Amino acid sequence: MPRKPAYRYRLQATRDWPALIIDGFLMHRLKQTSPMRDAGQKAAALRPRRGWVLDTCFGLGYSSRCLTPAVNIVAIERDGRVLQLAAANPASLPLLSQNNLYLLQGDSYSLLPVLPGSFFSFLLHDPPDIVKAGLLYSTAFFEHMFRVLKRGGRGFVYAGAKKPVTRGVQRRLCRVGFSVRPLPRLDGFLILKR
Repeated sequence: MPRKPAYRYRLQATRDWPALIIDGFLMHRLKQTSPMRDAGQKAAALRPRRGWVLDTCFGLGYSSRCLTPAVNIVAIERDGRVLQLAAANPASLPLLSQNNLYLLQGDSYSLLPVLPGSFFSFLLHDPPDIVKAGLLYSTAFFEHMFRVLKRGGRGFVYAGAKKPVTRGVQRRLCRVGFSVRPLPRLDGFLILKR
């Protein structure tokens, strides 16, 4: 049986925090922004004050790093190599050394169904592009996001800049029960569970 080729991982310098590149695919938005600015804007959209945050696609942890220290963060990252890069990345270290971070290594699609219902006050969902992570944009996944978020909870969902994709993501989020507000400058949506 042929082995899957190994992915190539690297950090690319930017004007502030390094960007992650996996097999030539940039994992951060850089057009008219930077990793630090983009992560800060996504975290600010949530306006967290206290409570529990679920970060479904931790990556280098930038969005979680920008949250207030008054929240507790449960973060999920599938790729051990990405976690190794985060541990060696000076921009990720301040978060990784905090005692309010609970990091789970595994696949969000598999782990969300076993997380407690109505537990999280906030949700960060910033997955790779839909081509690389289609299941993380599915109705079934969004149903689990809805289940784990408390009533009145808010979230940020990355959808990308392609209109057909963003319309489909918005439709699926609404279908599972979220109130959805587009955030075009962040290529995503603010979601609310009423």
